[in-house]
Amino acid sequence: MRFQRIAALVLMLPLAMAACTGGSEPSAKHPASSTATAPSQMLVLDQGSGVVAIDPATGSLMFRQSGITPLPDWSKGFAASDSGGSTDVKEIDPATGATLTSVQVHGSYEIGAVASDGDAVALVPPTQPGAEPWTPVDRASTTIAVAQPGDPAGSSQRYRLQGNFAPEAFSTDDSELLMLQYLPPMDPVSYRVVRLDLAKGKVEDVYGRTKFAKPMGPMSGTRLEQVPAPDGSRLYTLYTDQPADYAKEYSDYASKGHGPVAFVHTLDLQERWAYCVDLPRAFGPGEASAKAIALSPDGSRLYAVDTDHGLVAAIDTERLKVVGVEHVSFGLGDQGQTIASVGADGGTLFVGRGSQVAELRLENMKALDRWSLGGTATGLATSSDRLYAATSDGVRILNPSTGAQIRSVPVSGVTGIAYLGASTG
Repeated sequence: MRFQRIAALVLMLPLAMAACTGGSEPSAKHPASSTATAPSQMLVLDQGSGVVAIDPATGSLMFRQSGITPLPDWSKGFAASDSGGSTDVKEIDPATGATLTSVQVHGSYEIGAVASDGDAVALVPPTQPGAEPWTPVDRASTTIAVAQPGDPAGSSQRYRLQGNFAPEAFSTDDSELLMLQYLPPMDPVSYRVVRLDLAKGKVEDVYGRTKFAKPMGPMSGTRLEQVPAPDGSRLYTLYTDQPADYAKEYSDYASKGHGPVAFVHTLDLQERWAYCVDLPRAFGPGEASAKAIALSPDGSRLYAVDTDHGLVAAIDTERLKVVGVEHVSFGLGDQGQTIASVGADGGTLFVGRGSQVAELRLENMKALDRWSLGGTATGLATSSDRLYAATSDGVRILNPSTGAQIRSVPVSGVTGIAYLGASTG
């Protein structure tokens, strides 16, 4: 899925949503009974400025939220609001909108990262309205505040750093904040990965994964998509070596034409190392919209897709090595953003672009079938017996074996699927 910061908090709207299906479903006029069994799963759809969660079994609305940065399992969410020169950081129950805890931090901030256990929140200076995600601003120094909303004392710590930094994630033990440092600070053209030791308040190098690895040096590229490991211990980010919109020139490495044109940047949040897995040169150059990544349910394989060039590369996440590359006839056209999801059994890859979805068997990389969604695909997710395909006007719930539509749920302005999993209600 694609992560974006979401602006100001609003209260949950406890309404029901009609589902387009052959049977009778709960609706706004006939809401489900309050005594009904709580949904076992929820599907959270991103609307750009907020999210809406539905019960995938019925299509009924569970909640709406905006201004929330959730934990990966959506058990908690966090929001920051600026008021009178201070920022109120709240820990929120996503299913009800209720504030669980809060802490006030002096200054104006927005959320940059949340620890995987929810015990710490990294706050950064607010971005300008309309700013693109992952595009740095010119900044000679950076102030980062780390708040602990669940601490009864309401503690927070402020760090004033020389340079241009953006948080990526906390280490798994919350002792360090992994960050991108943009170089040079004013008018950046590259970045490198560093870590902030929260106890010492010192920025330190991040090294490669081997014992004798050197510190990570500057890199240049366009950031396309990021997915976390199932256990939250790693982040995988797809880049192309084509210059990012904010960069004014290639790095020396890319400009000589000797390096790969796409790579997967791996950041280990437990052992605090970084490593780039080079994809075959056949993956580009080309449109960024043609490329996507998807992780297997057990986290053992990461698949990189390029629908323009008809390629799928399989990466062994233990060895961090490309272990297979296959040419695939997707038949999806060349319009829209490519999206991908691995089936719950780990043996099937679903790839969407435009209004089409292709089903591939991973053991031989052969396209088994193609289905039309009737709208531009914006997100894919799978469960054991369902394929969820989001389009701009809602989500279509399909049989993953046949492509037959089980139901559709109308939701306006859907930009992606943020979560599919156990309900927190």
